[in-house]
Amino acid sequence: MELPRIAVELDLFLEMTDDIAQSEQLFELLSAFALNFDCPWIAYGPLASEQRVFKPNREDSVVMWNYPAEWQERYSRMGYAKIDPLIKKGRKEAGAFYGARCIPMKA
Repeated sequence: MELPRIAVELDLFLEMTDDIAQSEQLFELLSAFALNFDCPWIAYGPLASEQRVFKPNREDSVVMWNYPAEWQERYSRMGYAKIDPLIKKGRKEAGAFYGARCIPMKA
């Protein structure tokens, strides 16, 4: 029985992360993984302690995203993090990739 494509790609991704020590390198691998599924933009970061899922984050935690600069500015300026459905979902479900969603780009 053949494994689903996502399982194969996830296994390859996890193998490549074994020796990663820098969060930026991990983000690059995660970006490449997402591109395999037509997801050109991703965001990665810890949930804040006030979101009641995880204990307080380390002070050196960072958020990384590769969205266009204009969108990042608008997202921050408009306070979209307060209403973002993925962040809301992440508050309820602790675990890797639980909040992952992809909206494929239209050609």
